[in-house]
Amino acid sequence: MKPLSIVIILVVLCMHIQIHAQQDSGVLENVPPYFTFKIAESSDNAFTRNRPGQISATFPGNDTISDSWLLNSFVAFGLNFEKSNLVIGITGEVQKNTLIEKEQDIRQYGLTFTKGFVIPNRNLQNPYGNSIPVVEASRFIISGSLKNSYNKIVKENSFQAHVGVTFSRAKRSTFSFLNINQLFPDENTNFGKVLQFTHNHNVGLGYLGGNENVLFAKLGLQLSAYPLRKILESWIKQNQFLFIDFTYAARTEVSGSTDLETNPYRTLSSGIQYRIDKNNTFQIAYNWIEGANPFTALATQDFQTLVAKIKITLDSKK
Repeated sequence: MKPLSIVIILVVLCMHIQIHAQQDSGVLENVPPYFTFKIAESSDNAFTRNRPGQISATFPGNDTISDSWLLNSFVAFGLNFEKSNLVIGITGEVQKNTLIEKEQDIRQYGLTFTKGFVIPNRNLQNPYGNSIPVVEASRFIISGSLKNSYNKIVKENSFQAHVGVTFSRAKRSTFSFLNINQLFPDENTNFGKVLQFTHNHNVGLGYLGGNENVLFAKLGLQLSAYPLRKILESWIKQNQFLFIDFTYAARTEVSGSTDLETNPYRTLSSGIQYRIDKNNTFQIAYNWIEGANPFTALATQDFQTLVAKIKITLDSKK
């Protein structure tokens, strides 16, 4: 699939999103648009950009030993249309790692959007003939990006396009445990007081241009665990102070072929985090990373790091 075809598809999708945005005002009609500024961990999948960005650097006082870097973060400016669940923005990303055998140094910038859709509510009939309103049947979130990627190692530019979707059912559904970003089991149960989980899942497409010209199908999963959540909340007012995160990103070619490595990319991170407020977090974590990512020219790697991470989100919402 050619880059022009990808652009046309995303432009049509954006037009479709805008039409729905104009129709979807709902109860938030009086909420004006507002700007956001965010720093977090870089990812070609917008649904997994909820983790703090990381940086580590070493500057030896010896000319025979090179400086070393580990930098994985993005900066984004977004315009939020809350009444229509639409966010559009610009972003810049850096994924640099000189600590591994095959060094990585990628700079990316481009446009992004995220739009939420709600399937219309319907009424169910109970045995007594009364109409029972169903709160929210299900919810879709679509996210996409168009960006330029520059590989400083081989001095190469490439065009990328991404689009993905995640689905979650309403809380009244039998499958409510599948809701993304929802903690389970309930914190008031005996097990929930000791350990709680939350997860994300998504599927999508990603196009990589340049010398590759290949379209990938993508699958992303993220599972987080929070030990002693209820106990820590009562002790130090931090109910997610201890954490364990596991992510899994798989890709396969659906059009074209590539010589880049496409082994599933897996990360395991554990440590402590301090939530400054709802949107801002500081972590000290141990990371284990294995696999490859063709969108950041990361060849198959297996390495471990101990890093400090931070996520910052600021907005102009009134």
